[in-house]
Parts: sequence; C-alpha cells; structure tokens
Amino acid sequence: MAASALTKGKASIAGEGYKTKVVDFGRSADLTITLSGSDQWPLSIASAGATNTQPSDDIEAWHTTFLKNSRAVSAYSSGIHQQVMAYISS
Repeated sequence: MAASALTKGKASIAGEGYKTKVVDFGRSADLTITLSGSDQWPLSIASAGATNTQPSDDIEAWHTTFLKNSRAVSAYSSGIHQQVMAYISS
C-alpha cells in the first residue's frame, strides 16, 4: 500500500470485515517523472574535460516542480540553508 500511495497517490484499503475503499491522496501527476529517449542521463562524457550537469539540472528542476505542487518553501530559497551552513562553519 505504501508504494502505491507514493507512486500513484492512491491506495486500496481492504481487510476482513471492512469494505474495500480507495484512498486518493491527491498526488499531482506532474510529480511522475520518466526519463526516456534523449532525456536519459548519459553514461559517458563525449570529450575529455567535459562535464555532465544533466542529472543535477534535472534534480533541481524536479525539486522546483515538487515545491510548486506542494506549496512548500524551499529551505535554500528562504535563507535557512545559508544560516545553517554559517552556523556549522563557525
């Protein structure tokens, strides 16, 4: 049930003496990400000295999508991240 709730946003609840019900958590379909074709992350870098930023760029974009859908405020964008890092460094 937990995996279904996380990946599909729904879970079917059933049990002895309990009428089966589907619980919909309202998970946005925008949070389902599939990499295919040219979107897949490269397994190697074409030339020496080149860098591959696609994975980190994708993760940052997904983070933004998640925040927009959850209406949450990123700790990084709210300045908390910088305050924590300054405290740890001192």
